[in-house]
This record gives sequence, structure tokens and C-alpha cells, in this order.
Amino acid sequence: MKRVFLLTAFCTAMSAAAKMPQATPEGRSQPAKLTAKTVNPDLIREACIGAIKREETAFKRLDVTGVSESIGSSDSVATCSVDAILFEGSGVAAPRGTITTSKVTFSVRVDVATGETSVARVDEAAARQAAQITLASMFIDMKAVSTSPDKVTYSATIADKKCMVDVTTQGSGEPKRWLVGRIECKR
Repeated sequence: MKRVFLLTAFCTAMSAAAKMPQATPEGRSQPAKLTAKTVNPDLIREACIGAIKREETAFKRLDVTGVSESIGSSDSVATCSVDAILFEGSGVAAPRGTITTSKVTFSVRVDVATGETSVARVDEAAARQAAQITLASMFIDMKAVSTSPDKVTYSATIADKKCMVDVTTQGSGEPKRWLVGRIECKR
């Protein structure tokens, strides 16, 4: 019984000693180092939300819909992905006016040692478009068959199918835009 009690007391004392400030060679005490693993996740979430709320103005309001945090590559950095609805326009600050809404995602980096945050808006639509263009160029072999100032015909091989695509500016008005006129695929 005494051994169990002494072992428990010893473990408790060692745990408490590990949490105490460390002494430097000059005799000054040093606070325990904060890491992303030791900081309460709720505090990290609040820091992330606070960082994006600083982006608000009289004509711009953010309503947070979701937050997910993760520990960065170093223990002193945590990152959050914050989903929000962005309200912009004169109607945000006044009872009347126009408001546009859009769903946005922010990436927030939190240095847990200093509390500094950095915010970047993630443009998912542009990233998606870049990925689609890259995938299309990898899997679609396309060559121009005929060209004119207002019409281009492409030959393409897509998943073992031979396709012909006509792209034209006829009927698009000003400014001229290229519109797909015809797609025809055969095995």
C-alpha cells in the first residue's frame, strides 16, 4: 500500500515539475514552451475566427459556417480552414441597399507562441478551373483541323473516341466570344 502511494505521489510530483518554468543558467525562470498540441483547440478556433473578422468593413460582413483546425509542420504553428458566407454591398450597413452573398473559404495560420495570424482567401473556383484545364490537357489530344477568323474546327481523341468540335464566334455579339457550335464523336 505504501509503495503504490509513494509511486503515485512521485509520478504526480514529476508531472508537476515538468510543467514548472525552467531555470536558465543566469537563474531566471523561463515559461514552458507553448506548442500547437498543448494549446486548447477552442482558443485556436477563436484566433482563426477573430483573424477573418478583422477583414470586415461597413460594407462587408462575414458569417462563419465552419472551422476546422490542424497542426502545422512545426509545433508552434496551427492552421485553420474557415468557411463563411460573405455579405457585400451598401445593404450591409444600411436598412436598404444591395447585398451580394457568396461562399468563401479562408486559410488562417496561427503562431501559438506569439498569437500572430495570417489570413489568405482560398479561391476554390479558380483552383478548380486550373485543375480541369490540366486534366483536360493530359487526357485529350486536340489538334486544329481548319481555322478562319470566326471558326476553328478541332479534332480530338477522348477515351478512344474520335471527336470533331466546331468553335465559332458567329452570333456571339460584341465583344466576340468563342462558342461551341457542334460536337460529334464516333468510336
